[in-house]
Amino acid sequence: MSASVDELSCRFVGKNGKKYEIHANITETYPNTPPVWFADSEETSVTNAVQILSNTEGRDNHVIRQVAILLRELCRLHAVPEPPDIENLTLPVMPHPVSRLTSEVEPMEDEGVDSEDAEVGDSEGEADGSDVEEDLQLEMEDNRAKADEMGVEHLATLERLRQNQRQDYLKGSVSGSVQATDRLMKELRDIYRSESFKNRMYSIELVNDSIYEWNIRLMAVDPDSPLSHDLALLKEKEGKDSILLNMLFKDTYPFEPPFVRVVHPIISGGYVLLGGAICMELLTKQGWSSAYTVEAVIMQISATLVKGKARIQFGAKVCPQGQYSLARAQQSFKSLVQIHEKNGWFTPPKEDEVDEGFNMPRNHKDKYENNSSRRSYTIMSPEEAASGKKTYWTELEITGTIRNLSPNLWNLDYLTGLYLKNNCLTRLPSEICHLVNLRSLDLSNNKLRSLPAELGDLIYLRELLLNNNFLRILPYEIGKLFNLHVLGLHGNPLNKEILTYYSEPNGTHKLLSYMLDNLQVTCPHPPQRPWIPLTRPARNRPTCIFTVMCYNVLCDKYATRQMYSYCPSWALEWTYRKKGILDEIRHYSADIINLQEVEMDQFYNFFSPELKNDGYEGIFSPKSRAKTMAESERKYVDGCAIFYRTSKFTLVKERLVEFNQLAMANADGLDHMLNRVMPKDNIGLAALLQTTENAWDNAGISAEPSVVHQPLLVCTAHIHWDPEFCDVKLIQTMMLSNEIRSIVDEAAHSLRNDLKIDANNVQLLLCGDFNSLPDSGVIEFLSSGRVPSDHKDFKELSYQACLEKIVGCDKPNEFTHSFKLASAYSEDIMPYTNYTFDFKGIIDYIFYSKQSMTPLGLLGPLSSDWFRENKVVGCPHPHIPSDHFPLLVELEMTSTISVQNGLISHR
Repeated sequence: MSASVDELSCRFVGKNGKKYEIHANITETYPNTPPVWFADSEETSVTNAVQILSNTEGRDNHVIRQVAILLRELCRLHAVPEPPDIENLTLPVMPHPVSRLTSEVEPMEDEGVDSEDAEVGDSEGEADGSDVEEDLQLEMEDNRAKADEMGVEHLATLERLRQNQRQDYLKGSVSGSVQATDRLMKELRDIYRSESFKNRMYSIELVNDSIYEWNIRLMAVDPDSPLSHDLALLKEKEGKDSILLNMLFKDTYPFEPPFVRVVHPIISGGYVLLGGAICMELLTKQGWSSAYTVEAVIMQISATLVKGKARIQFGAKVCPQGQYSLARAQQSFKSLVQIHEKNGWFTPPKEDEVDEGFNMPRNHKDKYENNSSRRSYTIMSPEEAASGKKTYWTELEITGTIRNLSPNLWNLDYLTGLYLKNNCLTRLPSEICHLVNLRSLDLSNNKLRSLPAELGDLIYLRELLLNNNFLRILPYEIGKLFNLHVLGLHGNPLNKEILTYYSEPNGTHKLLSYMLDNLQVTCPHPPQRPWIPLTRPARNRPTCIFTVMCYNVLCDKYATRQMYSYCPSWALEWTYRKKGILDEIRHYSADIINLQEVEMDQFYNFFSPELKNDGYEGIFSPKSRAKTMAESERKYVDGCAIFYRTSKFTLVKERLVEFNQLAMANADGLDHMLNRVMPKDNIGLAALLQTTENAWDNAGISAEPSVVHQPLLVCTAHIHWDPEFCDVKLIQTMMLSNEIRSIVDEAAHSLRNDLKIDANNVQLLLCGDFNSLPDSGVIEFLSSGRVPSDHKDFKELSYQACLEKIVGCDKPNEFTHSFKLASAYSEDIMPYTNYTFDFKGIIDYIFYSKQSMTPLGLLGPLSSDWFRENKVVGCPHPHIPSDHFPLLVELEMTSTISVQNGLISHR
């Protein structure tokens, strides 16, 4: 055992003499929380013992007790006797405290103890020790109560702030004021204890550990508001589930308000100004009160955003200069305050107030779904029309006592908004499906008794208002409106089943899911993909003809309704999809199968046993994160798999390529490598195969057996997905090429005695989901063998020194690899390999050694007519089990080991 101030390393020797290294990190919150333990070994007999240590509490958190627990558990799991000295691993009895301790215990600021109290404690140094012991016990109990009340990590934050303030005071660099600092510390402490904070309605992060600048994430707003739906969509699109606010406090706080602005995302409405400032009188000197708490301000901002009908602008830039910034926010807020100081402030009416001429909403949801019947429009003047001014409008409102609509209305396919409320419509014609660009459709306050099934074809609808009609049922096709955020159904005599779903929290989403799940699938299966022949095989020399498949099967944990809301939930279930995936694999019966997004449990309990029955063997590795997870969670981690037909190939060796480990080893302290590349735990997997004699045609032309034992390196990879990290994709690919070169060199060395070959004789097959389009730096590097060091995909980040270390730089300002690769597929043959609603493109590839392999044919694309005629907007689909399409190519390989006059030569 060895130890430092905050680290501990132990070595346990098992029954057979095997040594296990186990380590612990002691955190700032020790001993309120136990040390963080981890082991180098992944054996369950070790990981299970380490896992137990994370569940201790109280005195068992102490490192001595932790070591005793660990040792006993290891001895039990390894069936070895406990050492007799283990009984000595107990906590020592604390000596009777002396009075000097009272002066050493620093007073807590939030307890109201000042320096004068501390001096009194010093002068009473002869106090009875039992009193001190009692005080310490009470203090420990109080700290435990606070830990239960606000969380240990938040106590640690408060303590760290106090320490920083003391250090600043000693250095003479105090910032802010005493009253502002004390008040903000109290505000932060109260927030940590509040139920709203604990329920994750919002979170707090101090910028650079400054008590004067807070980043606040609003994670929960009124669940029935459009803004709540937008936040759910934001999580799907960008992986972010909150509105980020920045709050700046002056040293005059709490007598002046903080400055609050929105940082992300861009919001329209909700009283959010240009640059991100928020229009609220409460945030001005006139409207501010020192009695307001920070939490009250946060909750008021949340309510104001909802009341102002805030909407997230996806992909839009509402600021002419671009995104939000502090300078623009301050400028726009200053201008607004000056205007309101002259003209006064307008406070929007509360939800429960009734405007003249309007009915009280029947349900609280109506505050979002009953838009004002008076819509404002700008009418072109006769002079403007006479001058030739162009007009363009995308919204149309028809209001009155209309009973019938002109058929010409359905020809206006450019409309994004159609408002037909307050009429006498009894039916809606099926031709409404021609208005394919509609985002808002309001049919409230009519006399509709039914809806056409074709309404479900308006897949871009975000708002559908059907309030106050005579609807008893809805067509199941409504479930196809997967972009719908607001659905108004109040005031209709709907059946109980529909109303039950609709009235639940997040009722619109649940109702749409129910409708889609019960919608009958009438679409036929897609036609068979065509086989495209490219050339004929050679007949005058030994050749190995084999087929290769590359297929991202979409792992179960990613196949969710949040990701693929256009697909019924039953068609996303693994129990349903796995049959379609296996049927596809068996139908094409490739000799080499490369799979991505295969979960560990799926490989060992499904793919491997099923394909073994068909004459395959396979290898697998999960993503790197699996090493840090418990056995119960590890089995759900996805990774890559390679299967090969044993009648044609034998496995020589396998190799795992972990990009995060390579990034860590070559970062040299570079922030971009450590912060952008290293955290991504994607992997590559390589299998060195050798052909068997059965794999060769015309093998009788050459009697030399070495010719038919051709080494072939098969590599598959799953590169990082995020388009914002194109630099990471390119660097991962460059690291992969370098590792492939290393594997090839090692293979040539290990096979040299048997086959008399060098590295040039090992052929390469590279397949995978590279998450990169054909014009990306990744594909340019693989196809051409080079990429400039200033390629745009590097995002002008300073990677050059690290990359020169990884891949070398034979030419100035250029990175290269030595493999001569070609892609089996081209854009004119396969327009997309990934087909979802939001993205359709080529991101999966099969590369081969073009000097010794020739594609004889390949599998063509799915019929575009089938997608169009059946209005299939994305995959997965009940007839297509993944969002990726499998690639399949037939290759003819010639041996790189030739025979001349009985002697083996290399070419």
